[in-house]
Amino acid sequence: PKVLGTDEFNKKLRVAPCSFSDYEQVLKSERRTIDIAMVARFAKGKGYELLEKIDDSLSDYNVCIFGFGPNIPNVQNATISQTEKPFEVLSKTKIFLSIQEGNNYPSQSLLEAMASGCAIIATDVGETRKLLDVDSALLIPYSSRCLINAIRRLLRDDELRERLGAQARKVVLEFQTIDRYAEYFLEEII
Repeated sequence: PKVLGTDEFNKKLRVAPCSFSDYEQVLKSERRTIDIAMVARFAKGKGYELLEKIDDSLSDYNVCIFGFGPNIPNVQNATISQTEKPFEVLSKTKIFLSIQEGNNYPSQSLLEAMASGCAIIATDVGETRKLLDVDSALLIPYSSRCLINAIRRLLRDDELRERLGAQARKVVLEFQTIDRYAEYFLEEII
């Protein structure tokens, strides 16, 4: 059998134009009491090191990191735990971080945060723009300085935070759907 090289493999590889989640599980909350949340496996490349670098700057905020895995983040000014109910957490979250080093697409927790109306800060890497654009998120380079500046900007500007959250929700509910994914899948295999 012929083994494909990386370039040959990449030419044959196709990435779906969207992803999806079960948006029926989205919850409404009267108050968003969590300033900043992150829901991701505790693994390298998820962006926890950016939070570790700005740890001292987070002391005035309610920061919650939810996940599991071998690389528990060392962020002293955050509550670190697991959750079996991400939609409950996200309904109370103002800002959601998707700050992966290589790619935020197709992050399930990012889709859920968007559907929950969280303002999103995401690293502008890989295929992140398949989910987000400048009208639905603050897109930043993989930089702790840019991250803390984006956090401060959103926590100072309620109108911007609410507008981005509403737009992210609209984008995910209109374009990141199981129907669109199924249509793409059927076109590719038929």
